[in-house]
Amino acid sequence: DIVTGEPQRFGLHEGLGRDEALRRWDEGTAEIDALWARLDPARFAERCTVFGSFEGTVIGHLLYAIDNEVHHRGQLYVYLRALGVEPPPFWSRD
Repeated sequence: DIVTGEPQRFGLHEGLGRDEALRRWDEGTAEIDALWARLDPARFAERCTVFGSFEGTVIGHLLYAIDNEVHHRGQLYVYLRALGVEPPPFWSRD
């Protein structure tokens, strides 16, 4: 991973129920918070491979993750509105 340099496998978790998905989201958030605190900013320019396949710089991978989250959040808003469900304001993180 980006913090430790140890290879990580990418795994999909298909078929999770809502409660399990939210529980794992919370666990993942806590793990990300802990890892972020350990990340040395000097590593941002270093090259690394994530998920055993994707080569690039640490900052490049971080920016991709942010762009990917924004993209998928936008998709979700479009789908919810198409179903007649008004999503929460995009600026709300509650």
